[in-house]
Amino acid sequence: MNRQERIRDLCVNVPPATSKSSILSICLPAWIWANNPAMRFITTSYSPGLAQDHAKATRKLIESDWYQELFGDVYKLVGDAETYYETDKGGRRMITSPGSAVGTGFHADFLIFDDPDSAAGVFSDAMRAQTHEWFDEVMPSRLSDPKVGLKIVVQQRLHQQDITGHIQKTYPDKWFFLILPAIKSAQVHPPSLAAYYKNDLLFPARLSAQVLEDYRKRLRNGFAGQMMMTPLNREGNFFKEHWVRWATKDQLPAMEQLIISVDASFTSDAKSCPASIQVWGRKRPNFYLIYDLTVRMGALETVTAIERVLKSYPSAMLVVEKAANGYFVIERLKKSYPVYSFDPKRYGGKEIRAEMVTPLWETGNVILFDSPNIRERYLPEILNFPAGEFKDRVDAMSQALLYFTRAELAHGAGFNSGVKGF
Repeated sequence: MNRQERIRDLCVNVPPATSKSSILSICLPAWIWANNPAMRFITTSYSPGLAQDHAKATRKLIESDWYQELFGDVYKLVGDAETYYETDKGGRRMITSPGSAVGTGFHADFLIFDDPDSAAGVFSDAMRAQTHEWFDEVMPSRLSDPKVGLKIVVQQRLHQQDITGHIQKTYPDKWFFLILPAIKSAQVHPPSLAAYYKNDLLFPARLSAQVLEDYRKRLRNGFAGQMMMTPLNREGNFFKEHWVRWATKDQLPAMEQLIISVDASFTSDAKSCPASIQVWGRKRPNFYLIYDLTVRMGALETVTAIERVLKSYPSAMLVVEKAANGYFVIERLKKSYPVYSFDPKRYGGKEIRAEMVTPLWETGNVILFDSPNIRERYLPEILNFPAGEFKDRVDAMSQALLYFTRAELAHGAGFNSGVKGF
């Protein structure tokens, strides 16, 4: 193998029963050794027993007649141990697990993390913190050459703050993400891989529509993470999934009123919360979410994004929260567009505002446009509230519904016109 400086590490998210361990924990070391038997590996899993099974399977593959016929003249294994072994060219493999002292002083060219979070422990704040610390502070020092050595994470999603979630939040630019949900969705990454789905299914021979429906009933909220790579936090309890109603494009009525609800961020920095721009329509007695754009944006980017949305919805009223970059947005746009500024302090904190609009969801008066983005990104954030990492979509949503139900009745209390005459 060439020793060029690596560009990014690799994070793979796929459902169970899709051969992830067979490919990356069992076959990959055997394949790399066939090309360079001096390479060294540390392979890990939340379960030491599982890591041992993978190591044993690799050894069995290497010692098979098929492998020996192809690569037997390249090297041979030294020693009889099943879970720690070396090649006669200096390569070696050992196993460890989160929190284990095994591996101290041992260095490798490849670190392979196969399901580093346990399905039970991942819901413990203390266990997640321990796993994050092990992943951030212990394992990186095990690379022989930090500039060249490669880290590979492969896992089904279990929690918004599992190792994948931790990577996405902390090191998004240093990793390449390969994400393959069981059913084609906006989560597929790179997006070009969506073309390989058959009838919108990743692996129809094993994860057929019927099998997935059975999983959906059995896993309940776990289906979103394990099968769709969009985990829901179990603690979220303001909004219930069975309250959700959907409308296709053909089912959307002519709206009596349209608004663009904006929850601006402070900066576009990777550590800042995203900005959320949502288009809502009212057709009594219902309220329709038509469009959602929630990404990290600075002040000028937010203004530009709003102006693009206004081109598609020119009759919409802007409702902008007076916080963070919202002040800049209001001042920048109020001379050209009708703008209402929303003062959240009049209603209370995020949770109080969200609680005020939950009855509209419970009675079925909130209807979501059925699109991949709203199903796979918007809805999980709503259902996770208040335990989810981000709350920007909830803020923009509660702001929109409070505008429709409170602003007119209260003669604008909490909403200040940004343009004379509104």
